[in-house]
Amino acid sequence: KRKKNKKLSVILQQKLNELGKNQSWLAHELDVSRQAVSNYVQGKSIPQGETLQKLLEIINLNGLKAAGSLDDLLDGNN
Repeated sequence: KRKKNKKLSVILQQKLNELGKNQSWLAHELDVSRQAVSNYVQGKSIPQGETLQKLLEIINLNGLKAAGSLDDLLDGNN
């Protein structure tokens, strides 16, 4: 059984609140299903490839990637 990714979950929830946006908005922006975003927010799955890149851009987390802490963000599960 895969462990949940709590760090990404917490950050996504905080960022959506800060932006005043909901999961449906994020799903539209990422061009993924609302269920996929729900899984990211619940820590049940991690976006991959282009979806992960889009997510980082949308919620302004590119600084984390540049700082080399993307693995920390993803609990080392990527």
